[in-house]
Amino acid sequence: AGRLGALWPECRFGIGVHPHAAKDFAGRPEQAGEVVRAQIAATPLARAVGEIGLDYHYDFSPAEAQHGVFRAQVAVARELGLPVVIHTREADDDTLRILREEGGGEVRGVLHCFTGGPSLLREMDSGSTCLFCHQQAGDAGPSGDHVSTPINELPQGAAPKQLPPGGDFGWRTKTYVEAPEAA
Repeated sequence: AGRLGALWPECRFGIGVHPHAAKDFAGRPEQAGEVVRAQIAATPLARAVGEIGLDYHYDFSPAEAQHGVFRAQVAVARELGLPVVIHTREADDDTLRILREEGGGEVRGVLHCFTGGPSLLREMDSGSTCLFCHQQAGDAGPSGDHVSTPINELPQGAAPKQLPPGGDFGWRTKTYVEAPEAA
């Protein structure tokens, strides 16, 4: 982060333990939170906690380890008043539950990478969990329904990905971000 920040001073960073790496903190999820908190303190350009979340598609980390690490990091985001960058793959219900329980309605952020469809987006846009940007899938993808977030409310550099179920990338997605209405 330091070298990139020196090259591009306008860059900002998210720091977190990806769900695939949660196994490294199995049995001690609070340590993941401590590591993230310390790294954020040591990185002046850090502006978010992430990419964090749950990924049940791959078996890189046990679900129990992912839950604990995700909880610890959402708690850090809440404590520090930072947004989160969420990765959720085939784990919508657990992701929403943990965000509600640990975020207490105070944690906001970006739904960066997800497999869920319009119902997940609507739930996350309900105001109780997260602010998010999203993708609307192309003709061969999921429903064309979408929810919008004003561009002036997005964290700088937000770049979401909607992942197709089963890892089938045979269809394209497009990112839509709507500009706020002119006053």
